[in-house]
Amino acid sequence: MMANIPTPEENARHVLTIFRGHGVRAGEMLMQQNFMPSKAWSADDIAHGLKFAIGCGWVEFKNTHFFLTEAGFKEI
Repeated sequence: MMANIPTPEENARHVLTIFRGHGVRAGEMLMQQNFMPSKAWSADDIAHGLKFAIGCGWVEFKNTHFFLTEAGFKEI
């Protein structure tokens, strides 16, 4: 049986759960070290999720910090 590979959107929604888990609101930020791989989510999964979330306008990247946008907060 093959492992299910998450889609870019599933990865992005996982990224949003990390923001939610830290209690982040729109306009607030997390640092890169807040996005750590786990058994369920690899570093590639998180990188693809961040890229997708940035493309959707859910997250903005500035100076090594990831900011949750209003649109991203609404998706949480």
